[in-house]
Amino acid sequence: MHNKQRYITFLTPTMQRTGSEIVLFNLISRISENYIVKLISVYKGELLFMLNKRHLIYYVHKERPKSVISKIRFKIKEYLFFKILNANRFSTWYINTIVLWDYLEFAEKNKVKVILHVHELEQMFELLSKEQLNRAVNYPDLIIANSNYTKQLVQKYGRTKPIELCYPAIDTKKVAPNSEIKKAYRSRLNIRDNSFVWAMCGTLDDNKNPELFIDIAFELITLNPNIVFLWIGGTNDRAYGNEIKRKVAQNNIDDNIIWIDSVGEEYLNYFNCADGFVLTSKKESFSIVTVEALLLGLPVVTHDCGGVKEILREDVGTIVVEKNNVSQFTMAMSSYMNDLPLHNKIKGIERAQEFDIKIWSEKWNTILDNYID
Repeated sequence: MHNKQRYITFLTPTMQRTGSEIVLFNLISRISENYIVKLISVYKGELLFMLNKRHLIYYVHKERPKSVISKIRFKIKEYLFFKILNANRFSTWYINTIVLWDYLEFAEKNKVKVILHVHELEQMFELLSKEQLNRAVNYPDLIIANSNYTKQLVQKYGRTKPIELCYPAIDTKKVAPNSEIKKAYRSRLNIRDNSFVWAMCGTLDDNKNPELFIDIAFELITLNPNIVFLWIGGTNDRAYGNEIKRKVAQNNIDDNIIWIDSVGEEYLNYFNCADGFVLTSKKESFSIVTVEALLLGLPVVTHDCGGVKEILREDVGTIVVEKNNVSQFTMAMSSYMNDLPLHNKIKGIERAQEFDIKIWSEKWNTILDNYID
């Protein structure tokens, strides 16, 4: 690694506890001391205040505008913010996610050197205009993809310049099964000790596919009423959440499905309640929650939803053959419930440890050194 100090400015949407923000937080926490770091977040998120104090940290807005007055203030702050960007145009910009298309436009107009970290699924690319998409794919000096699935997607849209791979990573030593926590949190949720708990984690939205989750639950609970389904993660759309819960009521399985809103630092405690993990998402560019499930010693059942295939192997987890096939899901889940030795916990944990932050932060720092003067 080079010894001279270099300047890097990170730009990111929220620094809240979402997948792409946690990835960035974990990486910045381990960036080489050779870098002078500025971090600018569009919104004020809790992760901002957990970073090393040597980093210069800014945010533009406390929250999304609601009133007319707050919308006017929002526009004024945006104008002032672009002045801040202009002052930092000689730094290398590291833009986290393609949704910051206006900052990419500013960078191109001002010939700023850009590294773009792509986490998005195809539907996010489709929301960009032709001009925005071309800029996101072709302007950055370097694109870092969070999986081979994402890398191939960017190439599909015409990228010919360099793309590096950097998997999302976590401190795997901090994720482990804990029988005492499992007992305490099951008691908090009124789950019987002998109930088998299948968990799903993520925001309650269409892409996470709660309809499939409910259909699987209905079929399994019909066969065995001593099964509990646990969904960990709140919803950004209350109306959609209510609609999903009405479907549960219509199937008369209210007593067997528990919905847990966003729980912050208690997230892993609730995840510890599970005996298995079912991933119902329509698409995942990666799936850090699958890594966490393996570290917790849980069997994993999913379908081919993208990047998860880069985690699971023939002897680790089950990817059902047909997407959205409820019967194939329930058959695989029943197999794990009836013959738990089928799940090799040790192999699962060993596979998950390959996504440790120490491994990938070292690779990430090497990538930065190669592209930043």
